[in-house]
Amino acid sequence: MTDTDPPDITLQVINALENLGVRYVIVGSMASIVHGLIRSTMDTDILVDLEAGHVLPFVGALQDVFHIDERTVQVAIERRRNFSLIHPATMFKVAVFISQQRPFDEQQFIRRTPAEIRSGSDKFAWVLSPEEVILAKLDWFRLGGDVS
Repeated sequence: MTDTDPPDITLQVINALENLGVRYVIVGSMASIVHGLIRSTMDTDILVDLEAGHVLPFVGALQDVFHIDERTVQVAIERRRNFSLIHPATMFKVAVFISQQRPFDEQQFIRRTPAEIRSGSDKFAWVLSPEEVILAKLDWFRLGGDVS
């Protein structure tokens, strides 16, 4: 593990979420890559069930490796929005989307699948299925006013 390529950077965030028992699923381009669609991406998107009680331990687990602001995470949870983690050594971004607790979000958690996000690794992470990636992209398009 190099700690500087996207899968390894992503796994650092995944490990923090798993250690806190937080449900998550990798969505977006990284999920597409895992399923074989090669894309050039400079971020990972993760849908999470993060709650107020997770803020301090989550920030504490990642603050030595990522630019992360405790207040920004708190506000994102309160408003059910997203926040970003920046890996300063590479400028790689992990966008963390707080579940809006819609039925659609719940289905993404239910239908997530374990996948290897680093080839040859024995570490698996929860990733959207290929079908769910397409549905999520369509949902984001709809929520964005039918603009990509």
